[in-house]
Amino acid sequence: MGKRDNLDDRMRVSRLVMGGGSAAAAVSLAIACSAPPPPILGDPDSGTTDVYVPPCSVPAEGCPCEEAGVQEVCGTVYHYAGSYTTCAKEYITCQDDGTWSDCVGPTVFGAD
Repeated sequence: MGKRDNLDDRMRVSRLVMGGGSAAAAVSLAIACSAPPPPILGDPDSGTTDVYVPPCSVPAEGCPCEEAGVQEVCGTVYHYAGSYTTCAKEYITCQDDGTWSDCVGPTVFGAD
């Protein structure tokens, strides 16, 4: 074996080690990036269900509104009579003074 053969052998080993290092780095990166992201705030798995909602970010009684007469659904009211159940939407209304009313459902009249 000559010096040239020995040099070729060392270069092959060097390429193998360098290539293996690159492969190891790629595998490490793939493993690190395959971990699931942390849970979204407010998600039951996040350990907390408290999510801050700024006041008046949704229509609420006394909050400002822009167009008088506009209504938004704000809930559902249920009425039970024996085995019969009815339900109806409740609405919040933008009043003439530029604020939202309270959440109001339909008036149910019953026989006395």
